[in-house]
Amino acid sequence: MAQPIVKYTLNKKGQVPEWINTSDSSFAGEHPITGNKTGYIPKYESPQDTIYLGIASGDPDPDGTPDDYVGIITTKALLQTYITETGSTLQRHYNIKQLHQQLLVFKHL
Repeated sequence: MAQPIVKYTLNKKGQVPEWINTSDSSFAGEHPITGNKTGYIPKYESPQDTIYLGIASGDPDPDGTPDDYVGIITTKALLQTYITETGSTLQRHYNIKQLHQQLLVFKHL
C-alpha cells in the first residue's frame, strides 16, 4: 500500500481527515493555500476553504473519494511546481495585503 502526497481540505467538522497519516514519520497541514478564487462563488466553504499537503494512509479509491480529498501529487516535478506556485500565490497575496496596509496609512496622513 502506497502513502502518496495528496492535496486535501479539513473535513466538515474542521478536522484533519482520518485518512491522512499523522504519525511522527509523516507530515500534514503543509503549504496551506485558499481553494477559492477572488470574485467568484466559493468552491470550498468554511472550514474546507484551505487546501493543504499531506501524506495519505493509502491510495485514492478509483471509484470515488471523500469531499475533503482534492488531488494527488504523483511526481517530484509536480510537487516542486505545486510548492512554487503556492509560494508565488502567497507572495502575491502578501504583497497585495502589504500594499493595502500602506495605502491605509497614507490615507490617514
